[in-house]
Amino acid sequence: MSDLRPVGDGGTWIEPEGIAQTSIEVTARMSNSLGCQLTSGARRRKIVLVKWLLAASLVLLACTDPYSFEPGDPTKPDPPAPPQLMAPADSWRSDNFSYPQDVAFSWQAISGPVFYQFEAYIDLTIDPQHLVFADERVTSTELVASFGRYGQYYWRVRAASRNWNNYTDWSEPFRFSLPNPAD
Repeated sequence: MSDLRPVGDGGTWIEPEGIAQTSIEVTARMSNSLGCQLTSGARRRKIVLVKWLLAASLVLLACTDPYSFEPGDPTKPDPPAPPQLMAPADSWRSDNFSYPQDVAFSWQAISGPVFYQFEAYIDLTIDPQHLVFADERVTSTELVASFGRYGQYYWRVRAASRNWNNYTDWSEPFRFSLPNPAD
């Protein structure tokens, strides 16, 4: 595929030297389908742009993400209730004082999801600045995450499927604690 880049005002696209330019040399003025006259330079740019668009379209068609999900299709049913969190149980406290510490998470399966999304925060206020671990594509109902610091954490899960019109709601967060090694 060509490496096209904008030139000048951004409305003109060129192809680097040596890539398919010999196949698009045009010496005479040619008409496009609207009857407009194009010079060889304008024709070359049009051909390069069309080649680029065609290649990009083929890549997009051939490389669909099996986990892709676009919420909001009103023709599909509403999602089920959010997953029920299982382990670690709400208010669980680890008795391991070594770090980094691996914590195993699990939740009940929901019928029909393609994947789950997992998030862990250092504060009950769900805010990106408090996010310490996230996995956008968990394909099972279990996950192990490593934490390098003691403190209280909150975790939650939601599910997604192409068969629903949206994600499930997020589960109610569970809290867990990792002990301070100095205690």
